[in-house]
Amino acid sequence: MVRLKIREIAEKKGIRNPYQLMKATGLNYAQCHLYWNSEPRQIGVEAINRLCMALRVTPRQLFEFEPDSDWEPQARK
Repeated sequence: MVRLKIREIAEKKGIRNPYQLMKATGLNYAQCHLYWNSEPRQIGVEAINRLCMALRVTPRQLFEFEPDSDWEPQARK
């Protein structure tokens, strides 16, 4: 599962809530709320760029990956 680490990064930079994240990035509040709570279904390249610029991080630092324990790859035919 891919998890966003935006909240923990932002809090280290003094951003304490989705509203402050919105002000720092220029993204809309609904997006920032989802990103803050690591709940988005998808995230666009423009949003990643804005988050990286505002938080002064690389895309690699925004994401954490841990494979699902019940996932098994499907065999290719």
